Amino acid sequence: MKIPELLAPAGNLVSGIVAFENGADAVYCGLKKFSARDRAENFSFDDLSRLMTYAHERKKKVYVALNTLVKESEIPEAAKTVAKIAELGADAIIVQDLGIVRIAREYFHSLPIHASTQMAIHNSASAKIAKELGIARVILERQLTLDEIRRISEESPLETEIFIHGALCCSLSGQCLLSSWIGGYSGNRGKCKQACRFPASEESNDYPLSTRDLCMTDSIFALKKMKIASLKIEGRLRSTDYISNVVSAYRILLDAPEKEHSSALNEAKRRISLSCGRGSVQGFKQDFSLLINPSESGSSGIRCGEVRRVDKNGFFAYISGKLHLGDKIRVQKDSGASASSFTVKSIILGRDEAKSVRNGLAFIPCDRQVQTGDAIYKIGESSSPDSMKFEKLPLRPRTKVDFKIHIQKDSVSVFLPEKRLDWRREHHFSEAKSRPIDKESLSKLFSESASEIFCAGEIDVEIDGGYFTPISELKQIRREFWAWLAKNVSDEDPMKKICDNALGRFFIDYEKLNKNEQARRASASEPNDTTVLLKPGTSFVKNDSCLCVEIEDFKGMPHADEVLLPSFIPEDKLHESRMKISSALFKGIRRFRVSSLAHFAFIKDNTNLLITASFPLQCANSMAACEFRRLGATKVQIWPELERTEIDNLLSRSPVKMEIFRDGRLLVFYTRASIKGDFCEVRGMKFPIIRNSYGLSILLSPQILEIPNLENCVGFHDLRYSDDSSDKSSFNFNKEWK
Repeated sequence: MKIPELLAPAGNLVSGIVAFENGADAVYCGLKKFSARDRAENFSFDDLSRLMTYAHERKKKVYVALNTLVKESEIPEAAKTVAKIAELGADAIIVQDLGIVRIAREYFHSLPIHASTQMAIHNSASAKIAKELGIARVILERQLTLDEIRRISEESPLETEIFIHGALCCSLSGQCLLSSWIGGYSGNRGKCKQACRFPASEESNDYPLSTRDLCMTDSIFALKKMKIASLKIEGRLRSTDYISNVVSAYRILLDAPEKEHSSALNEAKRRISLSCGRGSVQGFKQDFSLLINPSESGSSGIRCGEVRRVDKNGFFAYISGKLHLGDKIRVQKDSGASASSFTVKSIILGRDEAKSVRNGLAFIPCDRQVQTGDAIYKIGESSSPDSMKFEKLPLRPRTKVDFKIHIQKDSVSVFLPEKRLDWRREHHFSEAKSRPIDKESLSKLFSESASEIFCAGEIDVEIDGGYFTPISELKQIRREFWAWLAKNVSDEDPMKKICDNALGRFFIDYEKLNKNEQARRASASEPNDTTVLLKPGTSFVKNDSCLCVEIEDFKGMPHADEVLLPSFIPEDKLHESRMKISSALFKGIRRFRVSSLAHFAFIKDNTNLLITASFPLQCANSMAACEFRRLGATKVQIWPELERTEIDNLLSRSPVKMEIFRDGRLLVFYTRASIKGDFCEVRGMKFPIIRNSYGLSILLSPQILEIPNLENCVGFHDLRYSDDSSDKSSFNFNKEWK
C-alpha cells in the first residue's frame, strides 16, 4: 500500500520550512499575484526559489498556486509568471484558468499542471477531459462523499488529490459569485471577503451559510487504501503553530502501522486540539446536513478571558489561562455576534509591558470596538521560528562541477572535462616520510567549496608519487582553484534560456490572435442568433432566437432548439446523464449548452454538433476560449464577472464566437448543503433559492442582471426565474472586477 503524499500550505517561506520540518512531503504556495489566497503574505520569486532549493535538497516538492481567473489584459504578465515558475523548477502549478493551462502545456513542457479545486472537477468524466487538456493531477471538489472520492479515484486516468483538513467553502469551488455580488471582491480572483460568514442581517446572530471545518483524522486509514495521490491541508492564511500541529498530526496517522492505529489517532487528535478552528465535520458519507453551522462564523478557539472594562486605547481583561504576545484572539459576545479578531501586540501589567499574562488582569491595547462582558477566545498561538536562517537559504541549488585533480612533484593541475578548461598552479611537493597525500583526503578537501553558485560533482584524483605539503598550503591551493572557477565558468541556468525562448514563441503566437480573421471563420457555422433559456409551459415567440431548455425539461418542450446540460453530475449519475444526452441526440437535437467539462466526454465524438461552453464554465480570456474551441465548442459564454473594458479586450482576440449573459437572474452560489426556506438572507439581501434534481441548493441574484447588447457578441437571456421586478443590476459591467 503506497502512502499518499502529505501536502501542506505555505503562506510564506517560514511556514513552508515549518511544514517540511513537521513531515510534509510537499507544500503549495502562491505568489503576490494570481493566487486564490490574496490575503496571505505569499512569495516573492526569491523566496520561492529558496523554498524550492530547500525542498529539492531533501527530495520534497513545491507546487505553485496560479489559481485565479485571468483577465485578457493580464495574459502577458501571467505568461511571464508561468515562465519564471518553470525556470525556477517548480514541481507543478495549480491552475484554475484554462488559459493558463494552455500556456503551460503548449510552451512550458517541463512544468506539470494540477487542476485546482476551483476548476470544479467532481466526477471521473471531468477528470478524463482534464487529461486531454494536458493536466497531470486533479484536485477534487471538497463537497464529495467518501464513496464518491473512492469511485472517482478508481476511474480517474489522472492522479487525484483531496482536502483532508481546514476551512470549507459553502459553495462548490469556483462557482461562487456571492462575495463579488455583495461587495465587488471575487473569490475567483483571490479576494473573497467570505460572504458566507456574514450574518443574515446586521442585527442577526444567524450565519445561514457558515460552514464547519473539515477534519478527516478518523478517515485517514480508509483513505490510505484508496487510489489517492495526495492528501491536502488547507491553510495558507494560518500561523506556523497551526501548520506544525496539524501537519505533524497527519504525519503520525499516515506513518502508523495498522496495529498502532488507535494510539496514533489519539495523539493526532491531541495535536490538532492545540490548533484553534471551527467546529469540524469528519468528511461526508451520504448527506451534507452537517456542512453548515449557522450559530458561528469564526474559529471556535479556546476561551481564555473576559473584557472587564473598555478604555479609549484598548480594554482591561481578566485572563484565565495564558495569553502571550503574538497570540491571535477573537473578542465577541457570548451570542456570537459582533466578533472582532486581531493579534495581541502589547500586554500591560500595572504600568509595565509584559510578554505574557497568566490568570490575572491585564490591559490589551487595540483599536477594535469591544464591550464590557465580551468573551475572549484564543484562536492562534504565537510562534517565533528563526526566520533569519531561512532568509539566508541559497536562491537556487548550486551547480555541480566535475573535475580531475593531477598532483605532480612541482605542480597541481585541475581539468574540467565538461568545460574543457585547465587550471594549473606551481607548487613544490616534498617526498613524504610517513603519511603521503592520499586520493580520498584530497578529494574531500577540494569538495569543500564556499561558493554559493558552484559545488563539487565527481572528483577524480591522480597523484604521481608519495608527496607531502602542509594542510594550510593545500587549503590555499583549493581557495585559489575555486576563485578561478568562479571567474571562468559560466553559471548561466540552462532553464532560463529554454523558458525565455518559449516565452518569445508564446508572444509571437499571442499576437496572431489579434483580429485573426482566419480563426474567426472557423466558427462561421454557428448561427448568429440570440439564445433564450426558458422553463416548460412558457410562451415564446421564436423570431430569430434559439429556444433553449434544461435537458430535464426537454420532454415538456420538444420544439426546443438547444438543451442545457447540468453543471453538477454526481459520479453515480454519470450513466443516467449519458442516456439523457443520447435520447436528445436521437430526437434530433444538435445544439448543446455544456456547463461542465464532463459534458465534453459525452458528446465530443458526435459530429455536426453546435456546442456552447456556458456558465459556470470559466472563460475570462482568449487563451481559455482557445481551449474550449479545442474541446469542440463553437461558441463560448464570457465569464459574467468581467467588466466592459476586459470584455472588449477578450472580443478583440477571441478565435471563437462569444456570447454574453445579458438578462436574467444569475446563479451566484451552488451548494450541496441543506438551506431551509425559499430564500437566503445575507446582510439584509435576500437571495432566492432553487433546488435541482441532483441535490443542489442554488442561490439566485437578488436583482435581475441586465446589460446592453455588444457588437461582435451574441446575447443570452436566462428567463427561467425572471419576473416583473424593476430592480436591475449591471453587476461588474460598469466597474472593475476585483
